[in-house]
Amino acid sequence: MDSSSTGWDWSSLPRQRTARTSEQRPAEARPEQRQQPDNKRRRHYGPRSCRICLEVEQPKFPTDASTTLGISSASSRPVYESDDAELGRLLSPCKCKGSQKYVHEGCLNAWRLANPTATRNYWQCPTCKFSYRMARLHWASMLSSKLTQVALTCMLLVVGIFVLGYIADPLFDLWYDPLGTVTDTVAQVITDAEAQEEPLYRAEEPDTWTEHFAKGFFSLGLVGLFKTMLSMSPFQWFYYRGGGGVLGGSGRRPGATGRARAENMSWVFILIGAATFLMAIWRFVKALSARALKNVSDRVMDLKGRGIIGAILELYANLRRIGYGYFLRAPGVRGKVQRQVRESLSKLSDKLVPTEMTRHLALPAVPLGDEAIRAELQALADMDHTRWEDGFVSGAVYHGEKELMALQTEAFGKFTVANPIHPDVFPGVRKMEAEIVSMVLGLFNAPAGAAGTTTSGGTESILMACLSARQRGYVERGITEPEMILPETGHTAFRKAGEYFGIKVHLVRCPEPDYQVDVRAVSRLINSNTVLLVGSAPNFPHGIIDDIAGLSRLAQRRNVCLHVDCCLGSFLVPFLERAGFETQPFDFRLRGVTSISCDTHKYGFAPKGNSTVLYRTAELRTYQYFVSADWTGGVYASPGIAGSRPGALIAGCWASLVSVGEAGYVDACGKIVGSAKKVADAIRERPSLSAELEVMGRPLVSVIAFTARNLDIYDIADGMSAKGWHLNALQSPPAIHVAVTLPIAKVWEKLVSDLEAVVEDEREKERVRIAEGKGSKGKAVGDSAALYGVAGSLPNKSVVVDLARGFLDILYKA
Repeated sequence: MDSSSTGWDWSSLPRQRTARTSEQRPAEARPEQRQQPDNKRRRHYGPRSCRICLEVEQPKFPTDASTTLGISSASSRPVYESDDAELGRLLSPCKCKGSQKYVHEGCLNAWRLANPTATRNYWQCPTCKFSYRMARLHWASMLSSKLTQVALTCMLLVVGIFVLGYIADPLFDLWYDPLGTVTDTVAQVITDAEAQEEPLYRAEEPDTWTEHFAKGFFSLGLVGLFKTMLSMSPFQWFYYRGGGGVLGGSGRRPGATGRARAENMSWVFILIGAATFLMAIWRFVKALSARALKNVSDRVMDLKGRGIIGAILELYANLRRIGYGYFLRAPGVRGKVQRQVRESLSKLSDKLVPTEMTRHLALPAVPLGDEAIRAELQALADMDHTRWEDGFVSGAVYHGEKELMALQTEAFGKFTVANPIHPDVFPGVRKMEAEIVSMVLGLFNAPAGAAGTTTSGGTESILMACLSARQRGYVERGITEPEMILPETGHTAFRKAGEYFGIKVHLVRCPEPDYQVDVRAVSRLINSNTVLLVGSAPNFPHGIIDDIAGLSRLAQRRNVCLHVDCCLGSFLVPFLERAGFETQPFDFRLRGVTSISCDTHKYGFAPKGNSTVLYRTAELRTYQYFVSADWTGGVYASPGIAGSRPGALIAGCWASLVSVGEAGYVDACGKIVGSAKKVADAIRERPSLSAELEVMGRPLVSVIAFTARNLDIYDIADGMSAKGWHLNALQSPPAIHVAVTLPIAKVWEKLVSDLEAVVEDEREKERVRIAEGKGSKGKAVGDSAALYGVAGSLPNKSVVVDLARGFLDILYKA
């Protein structure tokens, strides 16, 4: 494919070094000449700047559609509007004057979401104090008012006293005679059961609500008693009981009698209890107000990012999830569900945990001989498995040729004991690791001063990029509640990073038919706590490259980090254009891109356990470092999560990169991407497949995802598994994907033919079921259909979570 037919010509970027003159400008690019407004109007309407982003807007005089004598006339009123649709027009939303008067509509919306818990942030200008009349949030203004909070506190206090009025009698029993109350109650329980109904201390029933509230108020004395007991030592109790201190008075004072001391102590306890109760309610009301305002911020942000319909649908899904969760915990239902989960896990255990092989559950008393170990290793390698050697596995094994594997094994042997944490002991490993990073930086057109590190895999690379963005937000902008915006197709490692590092994750939909992230929705979700935007090149589920150029412009304008996940694309996307395929902008040539993750152990063909994370600047890399300068064991520093790392893997990665070289990667890209496009074309063009299957989006790299029009896609997945294929089942929407590798590139025709056979077989089964009147009820459920079709369709995913956790437990079952 000629590069001239691609949607993005990379070669034009670095070669454009001189500005065009007016003579060099092509004729077709010259703007249409129109009548300019006269100088008087131009002088009258000067430029205006946004007080938030400081961008200057020049006046524009739109041409009127009407004509006079065939000549179009320009409007006399100017329009101040940004060329960027995200910013919109300049507004004058409050009473500010001069340079503080104007603000972009987009900037104003972003400011309103900046700090939801701040006083009046939604409805009052912080400069001129002008109050915005936002009808949708008028109740939030009331909620943040101190007067409202005081009124709510008093109301809750009255309610609390009212409730205490009903339980005051037993409290008074304990107050007046605590020991006698307990002993008499025990005696009555033992001697006469009917006596339990008779209260020990019979107070007269209140005749009025005033007496009822008075009894409730006096009951607060018990709260004061508990607070006093917790704040005083037992020795002080004897002091106050003997007449000293504030509670009892002295012997010279008129209230020095025992009765007076008791009354004084009672009133003090009542006042302490009332104050304690009041402060507790006040703190509760303030916390409730802050939490409510935070929820308002989330709802407004969700509404802006997802739209009204999307927010309603998400609310409906959450209600279904919560309701179904209660249903699963109902008596009888929970036991049945757990029994089915245990049965499924038992079948999975029988499949994964062999019983006929020798098991070593403890260290052997006598060392095994080398020959015995080699024989057992060979038996383990020969265990029944999906034949990746024959190209029947999606992803997982990306090269698999014996020559490269032999070279990697030799590199392992030379550096088995190497550890890069000791660069003075293993200087060769340090050199190889630095060269790996340099080579990968070159692939992604990193600028001068760029940096990176190696990691153990794509997940760690993503974790480090998220950690760097979080730390940068804290150090440079003081962000303590960081947030990231992630496409729903983004790798789940970003969600893991959010859980590990306390970063709130906002998911953005990737709508049909492109399945690219909605950049406008991303823009609406950005606020002052946003530390990271994410794009994929390509994403794991559908193999689609997101609009990285749009995300880059957004990140650069909002001063937010942008991470591009190239873990799956790795050594394919940098070579697409050189191999003659269409590509899209994705790397450091986009100025908004601040970090990239690239797995060298995928299409870089390195041994498993190798990846890289790249940064535009070395300063960004330092945010992922850990340094302990005052440890008693000495100064400790590590570039990432791990301390000790296997130098053998670094050696294997370095050997793989220099062995394949640029020419080898271009050739591999041609074979892999070419085969993927042939599979996609077969699904689109062959009638036997196009009638039932549909390719999702427009994949440009190695992953092809397809869904079914009428059949159950998970039945097709189980049918392909029965033929020996190991493909990936997807959900939301239900689909299958295949990640083409060098082994699959050799057998792509068999993949297509087997897919045709399975589709025809499922169509025949469907026809038989319809003829028999069974529909889908008589259908046998396979593994994929059980996990994704049945359990995956439940509103509440707790059953799927139980299955996944049980699966992880089985992996460690010896």
